[in-house]
Amino acid sequence: ILNSYHGQVDMLEDCIYERDVPRHFMDTWFDLKQKLLKVERYFNRYVLVLKDYMKDQSSKGTIDIAEGDSLIEKASVSLGQSSGLVSRLDTMHNYYSSVKNDKLNKNIYFLTLISGIFLPLNLIVGFFGMNTENLFFKDQPQGTLFVVYILGTVIFTLTIGFRLTHFIDKSI
Repeated sequence: ILNSYHGQVDMLEDCIYERDVPRHFMDTWFDLKQKLLKVERYFNRYVLVLKDYMKDQSSKGTIDIAEGDSLIEKASVSLGQSSGLVSRLDTMHNYYSSVKNDKLNKNIYFLTLISGIFLPLNLIVGFFGMNTENLFFKDQPQGTLFVVYILGTVIFTLTIGFRLTHFIDKSI
């Protein structure tokens, strides 16, 4: 049973570290974790029962101590293997979560930049789109060109300003 779980954990681990995560990763991870925890609990109880049994039978002198110790050692090895597989699954889950969080953070950062660029542009366009009498550049023949220059300056300042502050932040 442990060998089959070992193969499944290896396969899932290879997929996640190659960044070829299947859509059903969390379901597979949860099922494996649940089954391995059951196996780990089983071996833990098995070792405890064997130790109690060996203690009881050795006092009566009805059992070979070397054979009992061998059984306890084999069960302890299997318990260690199942615990190792559970810890590998936990490590995979942490890695998967950090990759997902990185993607989410990058998307939020991108949306923040887009909002930072288009919010001032939207305000400027909204202001110059009002139908009132006392607007800037109303009577000037080059008014539209001035507005285009203002919008271009705002875009240029925002894009260069973000990169410049990022560069200054890294250099300091």
